[in-house]
Amino acid sequence: TISSGYNCLSQIYQPETLRVRGLGVFTNTPKRWPQRGPGQNQAGMAIAQVIDEAAEAIGMDPYEIKRINAAQQDAPDGEFDPENAPVANASRAPMSSAHLGRAYEEAAEAINYEEKRERSGTMEGSKVYGVGSGGASHHCGYIGFDGLVGVHTDGTVEVRQGAGNLGTESFAAVGRMVAETMGVPWDQVEVSWGRSDEASFSLGQFSSNTTFTEGLANVKAAETAIQYLTELAADELGGAPEDYEVTEGEVVNGDTGESLTLGETAQLAVDAGGKYDGSEIPQKYQESLVPLTIGAARGLTGNALVAFGKSTGEDMGGYVTAMAGAIAEVSVDVQTGEVNVEEMANWNDSGRVIHPESFSAQVEGGTIQGTGYALMEQYRHDEDTGIPLNTDFYKNKAPGILDYSETPLKVGAVGAPDPFGPHGAKGVGEPPYGSAAAAIASAVRDALGVTFTDFPIDPSSVLEKIRNGETAIDPEDI
Repeated sequence: TISSGYNCLSQIYQPETLRVRGLGVFTNTPKRWPQRGPGQNQAGMAIAQVIDEAAEAIGMDPYEIKRINAAQQDAPDGEFDPENAPVANASRAPMSSAHLGRAYEEAAEAINYEEKRERSGTMEGSKVYGVGSGGASHHCGYIGFDGLVGVHTDGTVEVRQGAGNLGTESFAAVGRMVAETMGVPWDQVEVSWGRSDEASFSLGQFSSNTTFTEGLANVKAAETAIQYLTELAADELGGAPEDYEVTEGEVVNGDTGESLTLGETAQLAVDAGGKYDGSEIPQKYQESLVPLTIGAARGLTGNALVAFGKSTGEDMGGYVTAMAGAIAEVSVDVQTGEVNVEEMANWNDSGRVIHPESFSAQVEGGTIQGTGYALMEQYRHDEDTGIPLNTDFYKNKAPGILDYSETPLKVGAVGAPDPFGPHGAKGVGEPPYGSAAAAIASAVRDALGVTFTDFPIDPSSVLEKIRNGETAIDPEDI
């Protein structure tokens, strides 16, 4: 958690020098495990207010100081220059791509930041308004995953994937990438998951990785399938494999126009056997494929064209990092201490968006989750025994539909492709959680003029600072 937080600080602000001191503490409380983005999101939320203090000290707009120090890849989309790339961690290793600066800019435009800034610090009745910004990052690219694609004799394409569906629809994103790679309609590709006898090896679903990791491994398998399809078509119809392309569900000779359907070519694979139908494991995969993947191919062997893929270190030139930048306007009721999010824009640098509906849902969900993290949710324990005191949701409130204003939540994507991601994709899910929490904390500080070091920022903590005279609000004016 400490090292993850450290990496986040070095990524979202790109400091030339940075020193962090951290101490992990064992406590007499039940063991907990990451909810989402352990370390990164906490650091992103905490540092946002520190940067605000620095901006105030030098008379600079807090949003502007975050924007100009944000990681930003100035090279044209898709190009990677490790010498000039933004850095990922203390060792100054390069990030594969980074567009947090653009994410801030697009969020600012979406929420009309300048207008919100003019209302900052003003009172309407008992409510004072504030606007804040914040960012977060998360390492989301890994290697060592297996891919497995089968082309059936009826022309359908099957992806046997090791990862399931956590609700992000990433299995559908992987299916779309395989379809695009192979030039077949989306509805011609089926993704199988959830059965160990049909699942290729996966390191697991964690760290916002599935679209990148499963996508990369299975796109490589799809590329192998194309190689086999063109070889078989050339052997059947004449010419060289490079004369053929796979498009619209057919293997077509670009010179003669002769073609075979995918189903017909898959039947040729079954008839040929060997590497084409999985009867023999190609030499390049014999030592790298996990036995689970080979077992998952047995149900295809003799019935389909079988193609493997494996992601390796050659597929990575830098740390694959997803980022998010958010801007929020809040109102703080100085009589009740209640904080309300009036409006928010949360923009992600997630590479090319593969599944737009899933992308929006993940950013919206992460934003609301970040709202709960900043304003509501907290573990409470008996100080003497460590026994949890708020073990139910009604004692530890998570945000609901009434905890956001009627103003539509604005989310979006920079959309710049990552040079190493499958079809330019990166991860999505975790950074918008941290950026939302950071923007809210920053906005509350802007409204009240005081930094919060304990979270959540609940009504009692707001009222305590007002009554103690720590805020810009005069208690006698309430």
